[in-house]
Amino acid sequence: MVSTVVSAHRTAQEGRQALWRIAEAALSLGVATAIFLTVVWFVSPSSSEGGTFHAVADYLFTGSGVPFGAVPLVLLWTLLKLHGERVGRTATVGVVVASVSLVALIAVLVASVAAGEEISGGPTYILGTAGSIIGIWLFCISAARARLLPRGALFFWASAWTIGGMLGPKGSQLLLAAAYAVLLVQVHNRAREELG
Repeated sequence: MVSTVVSAHRTAQEGRQALWRIAEAALSLGVATAIFLTVVWFVSPSSSEGGTFHAVADYLFTGSGVPFGAVPLVLLWTLLKLHGERVGRTATVGVVVASVSLVALIAVLVASVAAGEEISGGPTYILGTAGSIIGIWLFCISAARARLLPRGALFFWASAWTIGGMLGPKGSQLLLAAAYAVLLVQVHNRAREELG
């Protein structure tokens, strides 16, 4: 009986450790992707101007939006699982809204790279961006109440996504990279504290 309880505890702890590692990996990718996107944008700006891609930079810029959008998608679901019952329905609704929005944005980006031209998908890009912002804010507000991670780090991420996310002005993605870096340190410290 005791060995069953110890085994179950060890399995649960290994599961949480895996979730913390996934969050760290997503945040590391977020930092790298935001910096890469900024460098491509400044060094070799897009030449398509809403039309057909003419240069490799057009493909790099648009293609880097896929991992750029995937990072918050993975991070939201991972943090939601780590928070467990500490967060309410608001957090879950936020994650679902952001996920649907981010998947739509990623689909538009993949279609654009495949077609070799910018595909807007009608209002998909703008509505997807707005939905991702709303969803991330809903999650962060709810998660801040749970106090698993510092409120400041969560609100910095939500603010940075609002400013430097999918429709952010040139260079604003560096703010998002900084927010991911701050959150990465907090996630790493919390994982060490929790798992020993």
